[in-house]
Amino acid sequence: MRTDKPRTERLAFTIPEFCLRNGISRPTYRRLRSEGRGPAEMRIGLNAIRITAEAEHDWQRLMQEPREDLELQATERAVKAGNASLKSPKHSSHRYLTPTERIADQRRLIRELSRELRELRKRQ
Repeated sequence: MRTDKPRTERLAFTIPEFCLRNGISRPTYRRLRSEGRGPAEMRIGLNAIRITAEAEHDWQRLMQEPREDLELQATERAVKAGNASLKSPKHSSHRYLTPTERIADQRRLIRELSRELRELRKRQ
């Protein structure tokens, strides 16, 4: 059966629909919005919020741009995890070292990682 009605595309979506379309959770959406990184919202009355297809596309383009602050956070997290693993007696670097060598090796690695982190912070 063929209809002569033109196919219409939705022009605006609710927040749950937007989250589903973009594969993010509602808490993530709220966090992004509170950080000022959410899509532009269209408010209809007190509780009706819609996000237009155009705002969705603009937001997607914005999310694709690299952010240096996220790179810094990832580096800080890696340094913290690395430091924690070095302190573990099960770390592979501790297998064949004496306790004194182990401590010296840990300090050297911590200095290197801290230096890298300082350099990253200076670039920002």
